[in-house]
Amino acid sequence: MRRLIRRIVTESGVTQQQLARDAGFSYAALHAWLTGARAPSARSLLQLIDGLEARAEELQRLAESLRSESPKVL
Repeated sequence: MRRLIRRIVTESGVTQQQLARDAGFSYAALHAWLTGARAPSARSLLQLIDGLEARAEELQRLAESLRSESPKVL
């Protein structure tokens, strides 16, 4: 489980602090999972997924906004 969470953190491209905030739990909880001090519950893993999806949606909206506001260069 620890490897899976570490992979999520690494591949998400956001800091551990931001990922924890996006998912709605503390940095201490995420850190404990990463170090193996504690194991996350199934509910916490779903919360982590929800946080990643929210981040992805936010980035998608930002990209669309930037695309619509940028001058057309052709």
